[in-house]
Amino acid sequence: MTFTDPNEPVPAGLRTDEFFLRPITAADAEFDYRAVMETRSHLRLWEQSSWPEDDFTVAANREDLVGLEERHHAHRAFTYTVVAPAGTECLGCVYVFPTTATFLAKSTVTPVSDDYWSEVEAVIYF
Repeated sequence: MTFTDPNEPVPAGLRTDEFFLRPITAADAEFDYRAVMETRSHLRLWEQSSWPEDDFTVAANREDLVGLEERHHAHRAFTYTVVAPAGTECLGCVYVFPTTATFLAKSTVTPVSDDYWSEVEAVIYF
């Protein structure tokens, strides 16, 4: 059974003294947009693209979040927003993807230890 099994429970969130982690929704568009645009230089390097464009909008971000929310509900991949304890700032997102995700299937995986890619079920990044 894999973590994308729709019968398996999905963690609803995590609260610590430093942050609150919860599933992202389209309603987070403005909140998330500020974090995206503040870190766009880093995101462009990470994505190896020009995303987000300088003219990226809250509406375009909302469209992206709709897709992330749909994937989350369908158990295809999971995206959590990371919120400051006071609830006033989005610190970023945590992404959980199965190793069969398209972008990973197109990647070359270089082993860095004795672990095998075939034994990995998910990739998690912030």
